[in-house]
Amino acid sequence: DVHPRFLRQAHDEFLARRGERGLQVAVAGTAAEAARLIENLGPGLGAAIIDVGLPDTSGDQLVAPIRAVRPELPIVIATGFSEIEFGRRFQADARVRVIGKPFDAPQLWSALGTLDSSFETGRA
Repeated sequence: DVHPRFLRQAHDEFLARRGERGLQVAVAGTAAEAARLIENLGPGLGAAIIDVGLPDTSGDQLVAPIRAVRPELPIVIATGFSEIEFGRRFQADARVRVIGKPFDAPQLWSALGTLDSSFETGRA
């Protein structure tokens, strides 16, 4: 299990740095909320960062519905389970990266940067 303090620290670091990059963050606590956000934000959504441990379904189950409406959207899946297992599941999708928890803000930015160059260090 991942201690909530580590997740909060990475979250806080990410939120602090997103302002430097001119990004806005929309947060969903459940898969149902995430689906509504994706629908409402449409093309304004630049990336999805999904935790596998959502309370109403496994977060990786959001990939297919996202792909149905936004096939090009960069997606980062965060898991406390096997990165290798989840990585294999999504190996055919070049726009998905899997990172293990706990992770820090630089790891998250790096994963996003491999999906979209606008997220690389010093850009966007």
